[in-house]
Amino acid sequence: MKSLLCTYNRKGFAELLPVKALLCAFLLLFFSFLNAQSQTFSGTVTDSAGMPLAGATVKVKGTNQAVVTNSRGSFTITAKPSAKLIISYVNFKDREIAAANWIAVIKLQPLDKTLDDVIVVGYGTRKKATLTGAIVQVGEEVFKDRPLPNAVTALQGTIPGLNITRTSSRPGNEGLAIQLRGASSVGAVDPLIIIDGVPVIGTWELSQINPNDIETVTALKDASAAIYGARAQGGVLLVTTKRGKGGKMQVNFTTDAALNTIGIKVPWASMPQWASLYLQTSTSDKRDLNGNPVEWFPQWTKDNLTRMAADSSFDYTDPSGIVHHYADNNWQNALYGPSWSTQQNLSIRGSSGKTAYMLSVGYANNKSLLKTAYDGEKKYTIRFNYDYNISEKVRLETGVSFDNRTVQSPRNGIGNGYFDAPIFPTYNKLGQFYDDYGYRNPVAFTQVGGTVKNAEGIIRLNAKLTAEIIKGLKLTGTAAVTKRDGWNKAYNQSFSFYNWLGTLITSNQYAPPNNPALTETIGNTIYQTYGGQLDYTKTVGRNHNFSLMA
Repeated sequence: MKSLLCTYNRKGFAELLPVKALLCAFLLLFFSFLNAQSQTFSGTVTDSAGMPLAGATVKVKGTNQAVVTNSRGSFTITAKPSAKLIISYVNFKDREIAAANWIAVIKLQPLDKTLDDVIVVGYGTRKKATLTGAIVQVGEEVFKDRPLPNAVTALQGTIPGLNITRTSSRPGNEGLAIQLRGASSVGAVDPLIIIDGVPVIGTWELSQINPNDIETVTALKDASAAIYGARAQGGVLLVTTKRGKGGKMQVNFTTDAALNTIGIKVPWASMPQWASLYLQTSTSDKRDLNGNPVEWFPQWTKDNLTRMAADSSFDYTDPSGIVHHYADNNWQNALYGPSWSTQQNLSIRGSSGKTAYMLSVGYANNKSLLKTAYDGEKKYTIRFNYDYNISEKVRLETGVSFDNRTVQSPRNGIGNGYFDAPIFPTYNKLGQFYDDYGYRNPVAFTQVGGTVKNAEGIIRLNAKLTAEIIKGLKLTGTAAVTKRDGWNKAYNQSFSFYNWLGTLITSNQYAPPNNPALTETIGNTIYQTYGGQLDYTKTVGRNHNFSLMA
């Protein structure tokens, strides 16, 4: 190699100079030519955890030359050694690498929109460091750690200032109330709830969607909610659903089962206890003319009450010849008991180059503690979110979802039993509904007294197109259509009580011609919303942030 170097010595300089000069010039031209020629670069694109990203785009900066990674995240591209390569992927930060500093494994970092960095606010997102209002955001971990089929109950106790109360534990009939602002005011109103940029028809709609689909919930409580006008006087809850990410398709299936039990039982008197108390108070209701207490037994004889107090089960034939039977019966145990609630969720999530997708299907069957009839709700949900990067500066986000929620419960008898005497069994000798005084058997009312069924089906379609006109200036257009079909059916059903021997009907409940009732209510709503906005953001220096929206 020494002979190739452009060196010389004094001896023979005149003879060697032309030859070596020509040789040096040739070598310089040769290496310049090599440097101008393209080279092949190979590598693998992964996420921060080292998982391959299929469909990532590797592009030579300043050209239209680009390739897409295969299913293993690998790629091969030809570029000049002086070129720079840009590696991009949906929902990941772009990375720029000089070919001269090439590395075989390229890790991309996800776009971080977590609580620490970016908060979803009205009509967009903002860095938390730039926010001064009363804004609180929680993520999907709230719902993951609390596998409840109702998103509203899952939010209880997670956001400061968000008050969620309910009047019942019965699924679908909880009587949920949501308050974000003005809880101590007589003029308190419901908050405005917005799901993926679309206002809901009613606050109950938040109970309709699948909690497994929710990525973040943001509460706007003060002036930050003013952008929504008078509708936001009760505050704003912004709900964002999950979208595609992660590159390689991820399939996730979860199933949960919950055993519902009675936490606190009401102290319940047995027949001996009840009869003893009845005897003790038999002189509390009447007085004679001299003011002396008089025993009074308006419904059961003293002898029968004495036998009940002795804890004996017996038959009694009244003066009209009707046979009665008395025995200890705990109506609380006859009506309520443990129940199982289940839910299943299937999600398919991923992205490929310019596209990202999320498909989820869910089913939930949540029951109350009533064991004499179905009292609960069934939910079927499906959601598909699809994003497409039309170009480097234009992005389309779309979503379609369908929720069906059916709440079914007995029309009569709910809440009864606590005021009924524990002195006669549910059924007579023949297995027919038995009642000692004609209308106080709560098991019969809940089981065959009629049903209320309320069904809500909601279809949502939404789309958002975002275009970056110049650096910092962004134009966004939105469109959404929500269609709600509601159906309510309630009816009373006639049934009869029998005497102990089953030979006589003692009373008819909801008998014709007046008492049987059937009502149906159908409600349809179509809600459309369209919008456009222009956003400009500018950072001056390091700590001065400006943003304008029109």
